[in-house]
Amino acid sequence: MANLCPGYIGMLEVDGIKIRCTDFNINPSQNFLFYDHVIGLNDTVPTDNSTKGEEVGVIQTQKRIGRPSVISIGGGFSFPATGEVASNNFEKLFEHTKIGDYFTFDFQYHRGLGQDARRFIDCRVNQFTFSITAGDILNISVDIFAKDMEESGSVSNYQIAEKLITWDKVTVSADGVTGDSGIQGVEFSINNNVQNIYTVIPDQDNKLLPKDLRLGMQEVTGNISVYNIPGQSFITTTTGSTDISITAPGWSKTIKSILKPQEMGGTLGPIITSVPFVGVDKPFGD
Repeated sequence: MANLCPGYIGMLEVDGIKIRCTDFNINPSQNFLFYDHVIGLNDTVPTDNSTKGEEVGVIQTQKRIGRPSVISIGGGFSFPATGEVASNNFEKLFEHTKIGDYFTFDFQYHRGLGQDARRFIDCRVNQFTFSITAGDILNISVDIFAKDMEESGSVSNYQIAEKLITWDKVTVSADGVTGDSGIQGVEFSINNNVQNIYTVIPDQDNKLLPKDLRLGMQEVTGNISVYNIPGQSFITTTTGSTDISITAPGWSKTIKSILKPQEMGGTLGPIITSVPFVGVDKPFGD
């Protein structure tokens, strides 16, 4: 009889915080690279200065010289945000994203499948996405790169009930967007543009693994959905920054942003205006 385990596909533990994931796909990526010759499957191999020909039915050796490629460990996971007044399950990952520091975490594949846990070592967040709409729950998606991975780990049993963070527990405000208009949803993404760096290091055990995970320029982009017609029509030379404030249980941030022109579509239904924004300077402060 099948052992069905509905709901969550596994448990992640980072900095002592346990997170029930709805999606998890972080794996090593590696190929086998070949030095290809010019002799096709049915080619004849000349022994003099003549050109090669073809003889149907003759089988020549193929793909005989190769090597393993470098290894990249990465992927993403998603989970619903949970929390009470003073705490939540996503703040630690947000701080790792904002600062760009290294951390290690374990993931226990669903116990119903009898899988062991994996430990992902020296990770950096490539992308963090915060998304919520009116009447829904707060969803978090995280994309990560790691320097190394072990086919072992430990996530202790966790059966504590948690409260999902719903729209009524989240507040959003921004100059020029609020007022008589009603904000219907907000989403923002932080992209750290992580790159794997490979070097020849004599004391490195596995030289196919990355020596370093290099952060590029941090990019913050987002979108506010508003019922009615707010926002601005153009970005002008006098356009200044706008502080977008977002508050959730145990977490409150202000994003220093430039509002981009509003995006409106003709529709027979409710008028929902999209107000994109891009983070500037130090978007979340020091």
